[in-house]
Formats: sequence, C-alpha cells, structure tokens
Amino acid sequence: MKHLTKYITFLSVLCLMSSGCESDNHDPEFMLTDSNFQQYTPKTAGYFIGSSSISTYQLQFDYELKPIFDPNQWDIKIDQVVFFVDGTQISSLTQKPYKVKYSISNPAHGNHTVLAQIHVSGKNLSSKTIDVSHVIYNRFFPAASPASNN
Repeated sequence: MKHLTKYITFLSVLCLMSSGCESDNHDPEFMLTDSNFQQYTPKTAGYFIGSSSISTYQLQFDYELKPIFDPNQWDIKIDQVVFFVDGTQISSLTQKPYKVKYSISNPAHGNHTVLAQIHVSGKNLSSKTIDVSHVIYNRFFPAASPASNN
C-alpha cells in the first residue's frame, strides 16, 4: 500500500508538470512593443570586451560589443551597431561580431567615451536605439609642442 501511494503521488506530480503553463490562458506570451520598450529595455544592454591602452601620445582600443540580451527571445533583431568615440562616428556594423579597433593620436587629458548604439527592430517594434558606453580615462597630459625660437 505504501508503494501504491508513492506511485499515485508520483503520477499526479508528473501530470501537473506535463500540463505546465501552456494551457494557462491568464499568462499571455510577452511581446516587446513600442509602448513597453522603455520599461523592459535593460539599463545595461551590453558590455565591451577587449583591451585599451593609453600613453602620452596614443590612445588605442580593440573592443567587441556583447549584447546581454538574446534578440530571438525578445522577438527582435539587431539591425546595426554604430560606434562613436567622443561623439564622432567611427564604425557601423550590421553583422556579428560587433568589433571596433581604433586609435587616437595625442589624446586630450581626461575622459574619452566609447559609445555603441544598438539599433533594433521587430515584428511589434519599430526601429529603436539602445546605448552602451564605456569611459577611458587619459591620465597623461597631451604631448607638448616644441617651442618655436623666433
């Protein structure tokens, strides 16, 4: 009798698990739309992997943008990724990998911002932009120009 009770309990749990939430009409499938885009867009939509280096005369970086969301799961697609450095566009990519390699000669002292704009769209979503930025700090002073002797 003890084994029969366990068997019936096991079958009951198995039946509940197999029915799952698929038949639950109270939990409709989520869709990302224009009206809820801002609400569900992650605050940190991606990150840069790679390397950067700074010297008195050169700022160099080699980064790849990695979105932290799965476009397929959200029923959207990444149309393009546009990279900017200090507000100037340096690259536009429409396919993975979203990589950029860039160099600045005689970089100014202070912060330099690398920005990637991820342009997405989908079945229920018009074209939208998600920003991912990274700041590189230049602790060096810009190269001094040689003084002219007149």
